[in-house]
Amino acid sequence: MDDINQVTLTGRVAQPPRRVPGGGYVFSLFQEQSYEALAEKLPIYPVIFGWGRPPAFLRVNQSVIVVGRVRTRNFEQNVRRLVTKALHAAGRAAEVEALAGPLPTGLQDRRVAIEIVADRIATTNEDRGEE
Repeated sequence: MDDINQVTLTGRVAQPPRRVPGGGYVFSLFQEQSYEALAEKLPIYPVIFGWGRPPAFLRVNQSVIVVGRVRTRNFEQNVRRLVTKALHAAGRAAEVEALAGPLPTGLQDRRVAIEIVADRIATTNEDRGEE
């Protein structure tokens, strides 16, 4: 029954692979989304792979085929830490104590991560000049 959880994605690499704890690598594919008159490229599920180094062909905007399986995991994040991080990223570090300080220390935000764990990654014919 292991082969029931199998997914094949085709898309373009949205960001270069980066190392993650545990020795693997992660990158995202993007897809084009149209919302009313606005069309933009949005990252989709992160792709995780854990063997050796990333393939040499894996670069931003490279068209690839990923074969793997879907993995979900549940986790909690501290809300005060999330707010503090967001304020720093927005350049509003001076407001951290006023906005994040009053939040209860044990307040947690439940999250679900959906990832693709890759078994195989290959380039598509489109980028090799083949038909």
